[in-house]
Amino acid sequence: MNAVEIFTPYFSQAIANVIVHNHKLGTPLNVMEVANGSTTHLCAMLAYMKEKLPNVYKNMKYYLLTDDVYFKPLSVPEEFADKVHIQDMVSNIGKIHP
Repeated sequence: MNAVEIFTPYFSQAIANVIVHNHKLGTPLNVMEVANGSTTHLCAMLAYMKEKLPNVYKNMKYYLLTDDVYFKPLSVPEEFADKVHIQDMVSNIGKIHP
């Protein structure tokens, strides 16, 4: 277990608050996470943003950066499928443009 799983949802909510406080409101928000197969953090963060910060949530994209060699493919919950973009970080180095 890691910090995300031990302190769910509070860990993800704290990260979301830091991101929002450093984000210029009214502009699109792009979040990038190196993904390792678990969507615990993604789900907690997006659920929090959707409920508490709907104006930020509607203009955000969440990128999961994966590596097929080391990380297994992820399954993204249907609720957040429109926000999440899975990208292979090895074949897209220098090409990821949110």
